Amino acid sequence: MSTALLGLGQVRHTRLRPARHAFAYPTFFLLLPLRSL
Repeated sequence: MSTALLGLGQVRHTRLRPARHAFAYPTFFLLLPLRSL
């Protein structure tokens, strides 16, 4: 791999007790070619 890549995803959390609660939000990460930096 000789190019940088951008990854997209989603972080999710759900709690059932003591009160039900959930959320999801977008996130991203970088895949960098460290050997060629």
